[in-house]
Amino acid sequence: MILGLFLISCATLLFEVVLTRIFSVALWGHYAFLVVSLSLLGFGASGSVLHFVGARSPRPGGRTPPLRMSFVLFFLSATAVYLWITRIPFDPVRISWDPWQFVWLSLFYLGSAVPFFFSGLYIGSCFLRNPASAPRLYGINLAGSALGAVLSLVFLAYLPLDAVWISPYKPLSQALLFPNAEIVATRWGPDARVDLIRSGAVRFAPGLSLNFPGELPDQVGLTLDGDRLNAVTTVGTPLQFLSYLPSSAAYTLLSNPEVLVIESGGGLNILEALFHGARSVDAVERNKDVAKFAAAVYSHLSVKRISSHARRYLARSKREYDLISLSLSDSPTAASTGIYGLNENYLYTVEAFRAYLDHLRPDGFFTVTRYLLPPPREEPRTVALALASLKSFEIQNPEAHLILIESYGTWTLLMKKTPVTENERIKLQRFCEERGFTIIEGGAVREPPLRNSLFDLSPSTDDRPFFFHFFQLSKLRETYLSLRGKWEAFFEGGYLVYFALAQAVVWGILLILVPVVVRKRVGADGRAPLRHGVYFFIIGLAFMFVEMAFLQKAVFLFGNPTYGFAILLASLLLTSGIGSMTAGAPPATPLRKRPKILFLAVVSWILVALLTKNPVLSALFGIPLFFFMGFPFPVALSRIDRRTIPLAWAANGIASVIGAILAVVIALEWGYSKTLMGAVALYLISAFLLPPSSEQTERQ
Repeated sequence: MILGLFLISCATLLFEVVLTRIFSVALWGHYAFLVVSLSLLGFGASGSVLHFVGARSPRPGGRTPPLRMSFVLFFLSATAVYLWITRIPFDPVRISWDPWQFVWLSLFYLGSAVPFFFSGLYIGSCFLRNPASAPRLYGINLAGSALGAVLSLVFLAYLPLDAVWISPYKPLSQALLFPNAEIVATRWGPDARVDLIRSGAVRFAPGLSLNFPGELPDQVGLTLDGDRLNAVTTVGTPLQFLSYLPSSAAYTLLSNPEVLVIESGGGLNILEALFHGARSVDAVERNKDVAKFAAAVYSHLSVKRISSHARRYLARSKREYDLISLSLSDSPTAASTGIYGLNENYLYTVEAFRAYLDHLRPDGFFTVTRYLLPPPREEPRTVALALASLKSFEIQNPEAHLILIESYGTWTLLMKKTPVTENERIKLQRFCEERGFTIIEGGAVREPPLRNSLFDLSPSTDDRPFFFHFFQLSKLRETYLSLRGKWEAFFEGGYLVYFALAQAVVWGILLILVPVVVRKRVGADGRAPLRHGVYFFIIGLAFMFVEMAFLQKAVFLFGNPTYGFAILLASLLLTSGIGSMTAGAPPATPLRKRPKILFLAVVSWILVALLTKNPVLSALFGIPLFFFMGFPFPVALSRIDRRTIPLAWAANGIASVIGAILAVVIALEWGYSKTLMGAVALYLISAFLLPPSSEQTERQ
């Protein structure tokens, strides 16, 4: 049983992290909050089943059939679910016009929870069979879980997930529809699935002027997780088309510049810099497989590849550049549907734009290119970002530091620390006239109307890093009416989280709460169990609020959701688990005797993490915070009547299922700091609802 507990704990966390990668390939985003919610749904449902069938007093000794069955069924169901969910035709892109997508979403959610149900059944049975060994079993469970989270990164680095279904709307699927199209090579890793493709769809020259007289050179397509199509251009072929791209405008103002290219991908912006005589090019590209596929570009003598997330590199580097170019790496299909709405992006925040300006020389330029999509959303939000970052330097007339260039399909923003000079304006106007571009400058570059717009155009920040989330829930009806009932074309991916929340509430009540209520195993006092249930519900919500907020910090620090998710889970499980074991182990500690000190410690650490500006230190504060967060549940559990324990488990379980998604809803609307402040309020309330200690409990 001990070995089985360790193995199933390890495999459960490994499967949980792997699900985020499957979702990234299949569903346009990692949806870590959904993975956390469905795993807790499975665990909660298993607890309800164990309670409902009266599995409190199993036969002593030996590994009985239920344990063996749960162990085997976990691995069988994990394999089956991997094959099943990759074939469910759920696609967030279609949810706006296909009512069946809501059915598929439920099947996706419930199906993915099945392995966690059997895992919870096995783990719960181990504790029920050996209550005296609970601290030891808990330690084994935590050790196995933490190891599984770490091993998932090794697993994803070497084992491909070839059976994963890819949306037909993703660029990879679309490109393969062309005659004679083929996948040349595929590499899997914790970062992404990288595909090199040959297809007639590969013509990557964003915003190319219609006045360009020549032909594009040979290009091979490059996609990440079947998305973000860009290209590897054959080195040595004529590259005159590069001077007809709006992203090359800044080179008309610079001579032999030192350039930093962010998210360089297949290397188009690197070639652009070299073509215009750049003295050196630092290319930030963290995915080693992308760099291998574009080795001819990255191996140029003037190019230095930086294997790091851009924000992390900028934080530790003191180098200044003449030009910083943020490459266009998203697909127009996904951008136009808003399917990226739930994806955090730390390259398009006020803090990121400040970092770009900090690394520019006085006359240097920062440029960013995006697709021109109706109705205007990305363009005005980026202008708001640029203006907010310039104002943070106490610049009085920030509009004078910006110039916008629009082509038929893209727009490019140029930004300086110093005002754009008249000579620079004349050169840019000439550049645009020769290529048929439109230039917007000076007073015409204004802050968007934030209050009157149907869309949320406020600048995204590190606290609220959802650059692609534009819809406002408060203006849903106005948006629907303004489009005369035809809102499908402007459906934002961020709304998926609200459907997921409703689903979590429904299934959480049906699978966790209802079985416990039907069984009616509550204490004699009708009022006390209700108060206890509220307490366990509140601390469940608070715990998930903190976990989701620190998941965001981990994604920022590691620059990758898979790494962030795995490392956060490992540290959270270990530290909060140690806290729980400390709370339950004899003799009674001072924190158990005076538990309100413990709530004060939790609240204090959350506030310290909120007030700390350094992201590394803020994340490190999570270690003592997670330790103290492990106390409230076992301390309260030791104070209540045994007949009330099922209600406590059910209330905490349903709160965890809902809280994982509710935390993201709050972050979308108000930011992760508000999510943490919500946790502070909930922990303070729970301190007053903590069950009182009885003489009987003290004697035990």
